[in-house]
Amino acid sequence: MNDRRLRLNRRPKLESLEGRRLQAGNVTASIVNGDLRITGDNLANEVSVFRQNGFIRVHGFNNTRINGSAVDAIFSQGSLSHDLRADMKGGSDTLLVDLSGLHVPHDIFVDTGDGNDFVRLTNLSAGNDITIDTQRGDDRVFLVNVTAGDDLKIDTGQDRDSVFLLRVQAHDRMDIDLGSGDADRLDLAFVTAHNAHLNGGFGSTDTLRRRNASFDHVDIDGFEVFI
Repeated sequence: MNDRRLRLNRRPKLESLEGRRLQAGNVTASIVNGDLRITGDNLANEVSVFRQNGFIRVHGFNNTRINGSAVDAIFSQGSLSHDLRADMKGGSDTLLVDLSGLHVPHDIFVDTGDGNDFVRLTNLSAGNDITIDTQRGDDRVFLVNVTAGDDLKIDTGQDRDSVFLLRVQAHDRMDIDLGSGDADRLDLAFVTAHNAHLNGGFGSTDTLRRRNASFDHVDIDGFEVFI
């Protein structure tokens, strides 16, 4: 009798652990007409995209699965001949992209949906536009060693957000909108663009920090604190 009760008491713990694993969700990754397409679900997806030995790997971590598997999705870097498009859906997602200097021929588009999201793009360039939309939630966006052939657009939507750009260049326009929410922060270091619009959005104590940021023309709105 005691052994039977012990087995019954353990079962909910195992089911609870399995439930936590399922919360990480599943991400699909594929090449469609030259686009690398990454699509999440409404759970907390955590994904890294990186280049290794001439291939692009899409890796899920913290129990996020890729194409239903724990194994990375792997594509030849030459198969990325058009856009890189990540649609993460809802949930508090993490997207890390480091292409080790690889050039994306056309556009990079990231949409994280609602949730407290973290996006980091490093060591890459796009022939045309780079667009990042994080929608609602306390979001963080980091760009390091990134170049847009035309425009760079970042919109972090509502709630408390932070954007950090280091060694980033937009050959035409740079539009950054931190949306509504208090205590948003924009940090720019060694950043250049032809035209720029930097908007802290609606809220209080939004902070702009500029170090070696160079623009031919810049409009600044919605910031209360300057460093």
